[in-house]
Amino acid sequence: MVGTVVSSYAAALGISVLIWQHLLGHPLHWSVAPIAFIALVAVGSDYNLLLALRIRDEARAGLATGIIRAFAGTGGVVTTAGIIFGTTMFALMTSTVTSITQLGSTVGIGLLLDTLVVRSFLLSSLIALIGRWFRWPSRPPQSPAGGEAVTDRPSSLHHPAAVR
Repeated sequence: MVGTVVSSYAAALGISVLIWQHLLGHPLHWSVAPIAFIALVAVGSDYNLLLALRIRDEARAGLATGIIRAFAGTGGVVTTAGIIFGTTMFALMTSTVTSITQLGSTVGIGLLLDTLVVRSFLLSSLIALIGRWFRWPSRPPQSPAGGEAVTDRPSSLHHPAAVR
């Protein structure tokens, strides 16, 4: 979880350095990196944790189905919140203080990357790759009938009508 947020922070800082230092010729202010880290880790981990917990709750029908259901249930709200907060940070770029402008662009880029790329593709892909270890250290969820634990196979294999 934290690794995905740190990856969006590193990408945002890299893009910001590219824009400010290499394209515009202004060195990135020393305060931009730590403040952007705090903002991006706080918001990004919150949004990623919300999605991951929803995937965990929906994984009773299988992990792939859980990922799809979690995106359907929380994807719109979390994506909208990330886009709104990211564009709000871009509003700081109207400041005449260069460090504030740099901070707004860095956090805005980071939030949009986290919202549109990291959470949508990287987080869900990692959860699918990790499979049953995603639920560690807790036990795998039980099937709705209280029978065996659900595995990571597609949900159609767990439907009673599919097993005849």
